[in-house]
Amino acid sequence: MNRLKWLLAAPLLFACQNEESLLQKDAETLTSLTGGAGNIKRWKIESATLTNSFKPKGMSIGTLANVKDDEFIFESEPGDANKVVFTWQTRNEIRTSASSTKMALLDYYRSAIQKIICIQSDGSIVTGDPNVKMELVSDRIKLDITKGNASLHFELTTENEDTGELAGSLNFNQLTTVSGKGIEQAAGFVGSEASNSLYIAYRSLEGSQPEKIIRYGIDDGTVLTQEFEKSDFVTKEAHIINDELKIVGARFVNTYSLDLSKEPVSVPHNLTLSRYGSTVVDHEVFLFGGDLLNTAKANTVYKHDQQSGLLNEVGTLPEPRFWAHGEIVDDKLFVFGGRQSFTSAEAEDDIFIFDLTNKSTQTLKLPKPLHRTFAARFEHFIFIAGQREIGVQNWETSFGVFNTHDNSYQELPSSLPTNGKETVYGITIIGSTMYILYGATDTSSFGIYSASLP
Repeated sequence: MNRLKWLLAAPLLFACQNEESLLQKDAETLTSLTGGAGNIKRWKIESATLTNSFKPKGMSIGTLANVKDDEFIFESEPGDANKVVFTWQTRNEIRTSASSTKMALLDYYRSAIQKIICIQSDGSIVTGDPNVKMELVSDRIKLDITKGNASLHFELTTENEDTGELAGSLNFNQLTTVSGKGIEQAAGFVGSEASNSLYIAYRSLEGSQPEKIIRYGIDDGTVLTQEFEKSDFVTKEAHIINDELKIVGARFVNTYSLDLSKEPVSVPHNLTLSRYGSTVVDHEVFLFGGDLLNTAKANTVYKHDQQSGLLNEVGTLPEPRFWAHGEIVDDKLFVFGGRQSFTSAEAEDDIFIFDLTNKSTQTLKLPKPLHRTFAARFEHFIFIAGQREIGVQNWETSFGVFNTHDNSYQELPSSLPTNGKETVYGITIIGSTMYILYGATDTSSFGIYSASLP
């Protein structure tokens, strides 16, 4: 395990200079960092270099998806002209022990890191941590982070403001076909940046009905499978945490190796769920909705305790939800559409935004109701695929993108038919490419399709 838990962890052992007004130098620094008193400015990585014992001269990692998705926010502290709140939205982690650029990819979605930094009277920036150095040079920030024999050097530039809607559409191409009786029910679908592979998890309807994993290698098209004889219900949610594949079932959490070479480790949790949604941050799996035995609890948000194996309540949504998916981005859980009961004929058009910090919930609206949704995050966007039932085995399929910066939703045109027997059954994103699982409920064959993000 290689987490950057040490980053910015040192306590602030000094006080910012408490001046009623800034001198010219520190005023210039404050304006450059935050846009001025009371403002917020966002910065992105322009270039990044990783140095460690394998690469003592450093290697460029700035083009990697798990580097490009980072965002740095500087916010001036009200009432204290010299104090700035610095937030690093790390999102997908960097493997600092990597011996090659590709090895720096890591399937580990990290929560934000935040601390106070101070602007000195000469305009310099003090972080309060000897392992973190920050310097403003012209219109760039040079950020150096050190731990042991590993260090990261970032050069940051201001992020362009979101302007209008994303241009373009989703033009899908079929990569391959996978077969499996049971995929159409409630399969899990996830992609790995590190292995450049896609994983499908489902309860097979054949034989003893084992849990079955299909791994598709994007680079070479190879297909691997693994079966696990563990009696459980249909719903499977698939996630990757720190190079391990986690399959969250109705009663068990099963952990596989990414190459499917080992017997999975199975741990029971304390509930019985179905048609729930889930997402991950750090080592935590969050589940929401879909209680099978107590439908009154189908509005509950749970967090899976990796030590005890239990699902513990962390909050509630305004209404019960089944068949709804969502993502956590920057400490907020976004849940889209779905149904209020397992068999409800009515689709919902709500977007629930649950704040994991203060436990408050905001409700917005989708352009149209969706019976079933799937979600995948990319930087500060959440891409949505949805089904709306318009007849017997007749589905309207739609795609959209939610911008977490301004809480706006945009429908996206695609090259797939908008209605028919075939529809989407899963969505994931690797790099800047969307992958979907697509097919019909009355067949055991499903296509894996890809499209570049607009």
